[in-house]
Amino acid sequence: MDDKFYMERKEIGIGRWGKVFLWKEFAYKCFDKTYSIERIEHEIQIQSEINKTNLPTVKFFRTDDPYVIKMEYIEGMTLAERIRQESYNYGIEDLISLQKQVHGIHNISVPKLRDFAPLMLHDLPDAKKKNRALQYLYEINETSNLCHLDLHPLNIMFSDGEYYIIDWMSASLGNPVIDYARTYMLLFEHTYKLSQKYMDLLSQDRTVDLTNIDKALYIAALSCVNENNYETFRQFLE
Repeated sequence: MDDKFYMERKEIGIGRWGKVFLWKEFAYKCFDKTYSIERIEHEIQIQSEINKTNLPTVKFFRTDDPYVIKMEYIEGMTLAERIRQESYNYGIEDLISLQKQVHGIHNISVPKLRDFAPLMLHDLPDAKKKNRALQYLYEINETSNLCHLDLHPLNIMFSDGEYYIIDWMSASLGNPVIDYARTYMLLFEHTYKLSQKYMDLLSQDRTVDLTNIDKALYIAALSCVNENNYETFRQFLE
């Protein structure tokens, strides 16, 4: 990256891993130097596979800096902003429709959920709960559907009447019921009302298989737990 990039770029986002900048009509994801190069490479590989599908996503490009990823810039708002700022009443319906599109993709080169999920639970101090979640994981029928595993209104962009799904780092192949459970828990943590609408709509949709949703919810709840929000998920774990 040349000096002009660092002088002219405009910060447009910030996360746990670093910041996003706008420069010359492209977005640049700039990771902290403490972030793992292996994880950055993993994200690039995942996104490259996703971009081979017909899903509505943004394109990724490598740069000469291993800590910087170049991306198509989507000028618009998140689905969360559309729901909140524009009082849009069909955001959850749109989310489910997009999620079903994701699940319609099979057998691409991303990790299997059964291989990825143990990594999500790796740092949990409660071995009993972790082992129970892993037992449930193997009791749920394994399929080859693409799952996003972090799909919520902040990871869906809306621009010029079109949606774009972003942040695919956790994507893997597995049973959609775990992806549904994960989205439910992410909604439950922040917007209880929307989480209930989400589950009600899934329950009414005859094309959605919620077999073993109770076990999937336990896995998802445990994967969302940290020291600051344990009480939020206690009812699912106990």
